[in-house]
Amino acid sequence: MDRGSRTADHGPMSSILLISSNPVHQRMAGPGIRYWEMAAHLAEKHDVTLLVPGETDLSSSKFQILRTTRKALKRCLGRADVVITQGYKFPLDPVFLSPKPLVVDLYDPLPIEILEHRRDASLPEAALSLAYCLARTQMLLYRGDFFICSHERQRDFWLGMLVSAGRVRPELYRKDPTLKSLIQLVPYGLPSEKPVHTRQVLKGVQKGIADADKVVLWGGGLWKWFDPCMVIKAIHEISRDRHDIKLVFMGAPQGPGEKESRPSPSVAQSTEEALRISKELGLYDKQVFFTPWIPYQERQNYLLEADMGISTHFESLESRFAFRTRILDYLWCELPVIATKGDFWSDFIEREGLGIVLDPKAFHQLKAAILEMADCPEKVRYYRDNLRRVAGNFSWPAVLQPLEAFCSNSRSDAGAFRFSFPEGRHTFNTSRKMARLIGFYLRTTSAIVRYNGYQRVLNVMKNV
Repeated sequence: MDRGSRTADHGPMSSILLISSNPVHQRMAGPGIRYWEMAAHLAEKHDVTLLVPGETDLSSSKFQILRTTRKALKRCLGRADVVITQGYKFPLDPVFLSPKPLVVDLYDPLPIEILEHRRDASLPEAALSLAYCLARTQMLLYRGDFFICSHERQRDFWLGMLVSAGRVRPELYRKDPTLKSLIQLVPYGLPSEKPVHTRQVLKGVQKGIADADKVVLWGGGLWKWFDPCMVIKAIHEISRDRHDIKLVFMGAPQGPGEKESRPSPSVAQSTEEALRISKELGLYDKQVFFTPWIPYQERQNYLLEADMGISTHFESLESRFAFRTRILDYLWCELPVIATKGDFWSDFIEREGLGIVLDPKAFHQLKAAILEMADCPEKVRYYRDNLRRVAGNFSWPAVLQPLEAFCSNSRSDAGAFRFSFPEGRHTFNTSRKMARLIGFYLRTTSAIVRYNGYQRVLNVMKNV
């Protein structure tokens, strides 16, 4: 079918280029999963190409998946009608200089997250990382045609950034006082189909976990802003009186053979700390278990055997703006949730009756919550009923509607999204874009030279 043709069901078909900033493979982490799922669902109505960093062991009959190189990027940009990306881990200039409509994916507020990632680094290195992240983000805010983020807190944050970037203009506001034509919510989604348990993986299979045990599941990576050690200590306290409550960390690589599965060095550091404490308390492989990184297509087996899902974090700016993707897996598998206050999900869980919310570092609240989930089946039924009620709101087809609408309209009304540029889209010409791009490169190079010399420039500039 011709990409520009219109059907009664789908409207105009666009050629969409998705550029993932994270690896996409069998053991991919959240950002890679997001781009895999967006590609799969947008391909129902559009011609989709997904560019990924590094090699991939995945393929799809619905869309094309290619490794990101400068040559591939330029070729794919040439035939794309719309480009969607977070904007990192690939050369920026081809996308920045392209006239194609650009959707900037802001679902993960990286300028805030980088503060947490570099909290233990030297101050010069932390300052360099933040300066680069901000500079690149500002370039994307200036260049983007449409922006997507995860929830209203994030939208408020990004609207402030867009105002400072000169993107909220009187002509835009008069035409659209809601600014929904500029930025909308497209959070992480969950599968439309119900999860199916295909094989036993924990209860009665994992040594130390009996069929009748209650499993507390930590469903994701141990990033440094999380507080897994409090959960381990709560299990230790509970184990003084009973031995039927087990804690499982799903996807916590431990050995050198799993190194390639780790999304970040900070995850490895946090995992080592959790392992150390569980061993010191005599819980390792008795009350506390660590699984390898689980293939995306198999995660439901672990979730469906669990009795409760848990997510505890420290109080920080990161938590206020975060969107914990593991909570969506809990929703998908109707797994009652225990979560720390302070982020988007804790408010949602409390409001919708999906589980128990507790204060940060509240050890005794956590212990009581685990015991309540384990011993009160009527409460668990109530939580599961509510989880079933709200899950459909987060299905991928539901959350992708604003993005799908933009992609469909980009061909039929190519000028509809152009009026918010500071100089006006028609005068946002190549020379002005080049001036901004050169300024970005000069600032980045200068900062790197001051911090760590010329060799680092050569390594970093490959992807700026």
